[in-house]
Amino acid sequence: MARYPAAAGAAVTALDLSAKALERARANCAGLMVDFAEARAEDSGLATQSFDGAIAGQCWHWLDRRAAAAEMARLIKPGGLLANLPFSTGCLCPAMWSPPPKR
Repeated sequence: MARYPAAAGAAVTALDLSAKALERARANCAGLMVDFAEARAEDSGLATQSFDGAIAGQCWHWLDRRAAAAEMARLIKPGGLLANLPFSTGCLCPAMWSPPPKR
């Protein structure tokens, strides 16, 4: 999810519990303005009101929703946006779901 807003010029912080997932994300975001944090969405340790918005990409069902919502409210600046993107073929990154090219 991080590379699409970063490619559009946004400063992005990608958060995941998995070091392996973050390693893959770093490779996918090479050359883009993306910071990475290995942390829980429910208690990230990131600075209060330090983000204009947040995208929860296909993860909300794994989280303690009440704690994650409280953490996002703490992190996002007043007037900011939280986008919860459940699994869908119509997500922000349609290239991920495009069929393979025909040979």
